[in-house]
Amino acid sequence: MSRYSVAFRKKVVTAYQLGQGSIRQLAEQFMMSPATVHSYIKKISRNSRYNSSKARAQSS
Repeated sequence: MSRYSVAFRKKVVTAYQLGQGSIRQLAEQFMMSPATVHSYIKKISRNSRYNSSKARAQSS
């Protein structure tokens, strides 16, 4: 199994967030499984929520 760079993972997730395709379409476009695309979206959205709540706590 090959590992993709963080920049590449963000590129895939950004494409999804911008509505450039469904998970299945992006998986085909980036030549990876739909499960991989889904896991990237899930991980990055989880980290985004964690980081934004952490930033709010620090600014208080």
